[in-house]
Amino acid sequence: MIGRRDGFRSYGNENWEFDQNGPMRLRFAFVNDRPTKQWERKYHWPRSIREHQREKTRNDKSMVL
Repeated sequence: MIGRRDGFRSYGNENWEFDQNGPMRLRFAFVNDRPTKQWERKYHWPRSIREHQREKTRNDKSMVL
């Protein structure tokens, strides 16, 4: 079971093709997602405002569903 602060690590291969003017015209991506625990994370950014709002809504006992 994945906890609230756990996540996924994505790894794989990407191939890009660009047209003559510079923009990408074709992209192939073969990506696998592996569940990870919080302690396995390489980078730890501060939580976003959206995450704080979601948690506050989840914990609001007065909210009627």
